[in-house]
Amino acid sequence: MFAVLVLAGFRLPFPEDVVLLSAGALAHRHVVSIEAAAFVCFSGVLVGDLVIYGVAVLVKRRRPDGDDAA
Repeated sequence: MFAVLVLAGFRLPFPEDVVLLSAGALAHRHVVSIEAAAFVCFSGVLVGDLVIYGVAVLVKRRRPDGDDAA
Protein backbone atom coordinates (compact mmCIF):
# COMPACT_ATOMS: atom_id res chain seq x y z
CA MET A 1 0.00 0.00 0.00
CA PHE A 2 2.77 2.42 0.92
CA ALA A 3 4.57 2.08 -2.41
CA VAL A 4 1.40 2.52 -4.44
CA LEU A 5 0.50 5.66 -2.49
CA VAL A 6 3.97 7.12 -3.00
CA LEU A 7 3.81 6.35 -6.72
CA ALA A 8 0.32 7.85 -6.93
CA GLY A 9 1.94 11.09 -5.81
CA PHE A 10 3.78 11.06 -9.13
CA ARG A 11 0.42 11.27 -10.88
CA LEU A 12 0.47 7.72 -12.13
CA PRO A 13 -2.85 6.61 -13.60
CA PHE A 14 -3.79 4.84 -10.37
CA PRO A 15 -5.78 6.99 -7.96
CA GLU A 16 -4.72 6.94 -4.33
CA ASP A 17 -8.37 6.93 -3.29
CA VAL A 18 -8.66 3.28 -4.33
CA VAL A 19 -5.78 2.33 -2.04
CA LEU A 20 -7.19 4.35 0.85
CA LEU A 21 -10.60 2.71 0.49
CA SER A 22 -8.98 -0.72 0.21
CA ALA A 23 -7.03 -0.10 3.40
CA GLY A 24 -10.26 0.85 5.14
CA ALA A 25 -11.95 -2.31 3.90
CA LEU A 26 -9.04 -4.45 5.11
CA ALA A 27 -9.18 -2.78 8.51
CA HIS A 28 -12.93 -3.33 8.68
CA ARG A 29 -12.46 -7.05 8.00
CA HIS A 30 -9.70 -7.20 10.66
CA VAL A 31 -7.03 -8.19 8.14
CA VAL A 32 -4.92 -5.26 9.32
CA SER A 33 -5.37 -3.04 12.34
CA ILE A 34 -6.91 0.38 11.84
CA GLU A 35 -3.81 1.96 13.36
CA ALA A 36 -1.49 0.22 10.91
CA ALA A 37 -3.71 1.07 7.94
CA ALA A 38 -3.95 4.72 8.99
CA PHE A 39 -0.19 4.98 9.57
CA VAL A 40 0.73 3.39 6.24
CA CYS A 41 -1.82 5.46 4.31
CA PHE A 42 -0.85 8.73 5.97
CA SER A 43 2.86 8.03 5.50
CA GLY A 44 2.46 7.02 1.85
CA VAL A 45 0.47 10.11 0.92
CA LEU A 46 2.81 12.38 2.88
CA VAL A 47 6.00 10.96 1.35
CA GLY A 48 4.53 11.08 -2.17
CA ASP A 49 3.49 14.71 -1.75
CA LEU A 50 6.85 15.69 -0.21
CA VAL A 51 8.75 14.10 -3.09
CA ILE A 52 6.70 15.99 -5.66
CA TYR A 53 7.15 19.22 -3.69
CA GLY A 54 10.92 18.63 -3.52
CA VAL A 55 11.13 18.04 -7.25
CA ALA A 56 9.19 21.25 -7.91
CA VAL A 57 11.53 23.23 -5.67
CA LEU A 58 14.59 21.84 -7.46
CA VAL A 59 13.14 22.56 -10.88
CA LYS A 60 12.23 26.11 -9.85
CA ARG A 61 15.79 26.75 -8.61
CA ARG A 62 17.27 25.58 -11.91
CA ARG A 63 15.16 27.79 -14.14
CA PRO A 64 17.45 29.57 -16.62
CA ASP A 65 15.81 32.99 -16.23
CA GLY A 66 16.34 32.93 -12.45
CA ASP A 67 12.95 34.49 -11.83
CA ASP A 68 11.55 33.50 -8.43
CA ALA A 69 8.05 34.76 -9.16
CA ALA A 70 5.42 32.08 -9.59
